[in-house]
Amino acid sequence: MRKQSGTAKRQRTVIALPADEHSGSTSGLMVGEQWQLSEGGYYNPSRTQMQIFEQFNLAADLVLKLRRRARLIVANVGDAVDNNHHETTQLVTPRIDEQERMHTDVMDHFLKRVKFSKRRGDLLYYVEGTPAHVQKGAQSEERIARDLGAVPKRKGTAEHEFKDGRYTWDHLKLNINGVLLDISHHPGVTPGTRAWTRGNALRSLLKSMYIESIDYKHPIPRYWIRAHRHKYTAEIHRGVQGTIEGFILPAFQSRTEYVNKIASHELATIGMLIIVIEPDGQTTWHCPHIVFEEDEYERI
Repeated sequence: MRKQSGTAKRQRTVIALPADEHSGSTSGLMVGEQWQLSEGGYYNPSRTQMQIFEQFNLAADLVLKLRRRARLIVANVGDAVDNNHHETTQLVTPRIDEQERMHTDVMDHFLKRVKFSKRRGDLLYYVEGTPAHVQKGAQSEERIARDLGAVPKRKGTAEHEFKDGRYTWDHLKLNINGVLLDISHHPGVTPGTRAWTRGNALRSLLKSMYIESIDYKHPIPRYWIRAHRHKYTAEIHRGVQGTIEGFILPAFQSRTEYVNKIASHELATIGMLIIVIEPDGQTTWHCPHIVFEEDEYERI
């Protein structure tokens, strides 16, 4: 983690946290228009993918509104592409390089829509996802992060800047205006399978983190952010020493055949967490998301 100087200039900062786009999946995120395949054919996004892209754009528009007179940080929290995993047939293409291009295309669209500009101090980070999706060592996300100019975890030497080093983060810890954010892909907890138990595990984890941070004299993160489960969950623990808010992020992928097999009762949660940190450390957050059932009841 880069240490933030005590004299660093504080500025209003907006953090956008997309996750689990699974580009390349027929249920994942892509730009809402015809895509020409490497072999010369075409793929047209499904109705569900068009809905996902529409929600992606709505989140981008909110980011643009919030980021006026503010620095923007975009942290992509893993599983950017789907990969050819678990013998799935739900792929636009099994070519991993083309899936990477599909993701780069949609993220480039997002960055332009929110007026991302390095000259204004904006920053892009990529957090490693699941090896089954992004290849061992986050090879896909590493290539994507380099292509999009993300902040590297270990910058290469001057002579080999684009060959060595590491551009993805397994665990991203940020200190923004004195506010600590702890970001990684895998949550280590599973949301409850019933609506009334969904936040129990996350709430208990936050309390445990709070106690351990005090016991071992570690800083208490203000925001603990994870992804992977595709089920938006938000909980909070308040104590005398501080407050932790924890999130399991929504995704930009609808239910797959596998999810329909093991949890057909659960609805897909599509959206993005956005956090605003003021110069004085005051914070607010927004999570525009939708919960939709892909199949309508057949009227007969």
